[in-house]
Amino acid sequence: MITPEDLSVMTAASDPSATHFSIPGERIALLGCVYGRIELTQSLLRFVVERDSSGRACIRGSDTVPSSATTKTSGDTTRQTANTDDMPRVMYAELSRDALWQLSDIQQIHFRRYMMRGSALEIFFRDRTSVLLNISNKKALMQLAWKLTSLPAANHQLALSDLRPPPVLMRRLGLTERWQRGELSNFDYLMSLNTVAGRSYNDLSQYPVFPWVIRDYTSKWLDLQNPKTYRDLSRPMGALSEKRLRQFIERYESFEDPTGRIK
Repeated sequence: MITPEDLSVMTAASDPSATHFSIPGERIALLGCVYGRIELTQSLLRFVVERDSSGRACIRGSDTVPSSATTKTSGDTTRQTANTDDMPRVMYAELSRDALWQLSDIQQIHFRRYMMRGSALEIFFRDRTSVLLNISNKKALMQLAWKLTSLPAANHQLALSDLRPPPVLMRRLGLTERWQRGELSNFDYLMSLNTVAGRSYNDLSQYPVFPWVIRDYTSKWLDLQNPKTYRDLSRPMGALSEKRLRQFIERYESFEDPTGRIK
């Protein structure tokens, strides 16, 4: 007996443009996210925007649904969508359009957390752009990750090992060793650490961070050879001044653990 899934695969094999995998999801951006469907053909990854009865994209706030949200119906589904009148036109136009990418252009795939849940994938492309997709169904999330790395048109250097936990990925990529050999600039190394740690330009709550190393913000010219230009990296951020350092030492020495475990 041929199942609907078998029929879909057979159709895709005869028609490279046919969709053979489709799941509901969200495309995440800095100021909002849009509902839609994530689709795969033999050579393409597509995101098809979900629209309401008037043809407008179903967009909500990037973190939570704001109190000014309105309820719109798309097909048989009721969505909570944000008021997009105040959203920058460029951002609204970007979120409102369908998008597609060549599978062969995918360079890296990373599991991501979104809204404190491990429900997203971030996909990086050859042109140094990326897309963050949130899929609430865990099984569908894993199916998408597997298919992106196993289809014939996919980048053959891409493997499921790229989806491993950060410590494993760090060892596999050899980032620290490459940086020490001068193969990576400071910026590229720090950006790679941010990426492996799960930070993303697509999610404002997990935006990339950089270490604070400069402390001279008053001089007209910055002398990079002067040690006083830089903060004391031997101290944590909360103990940079002598006053704050004394406060933390006093707090540490006077601390009494109510459980009795720390003496």
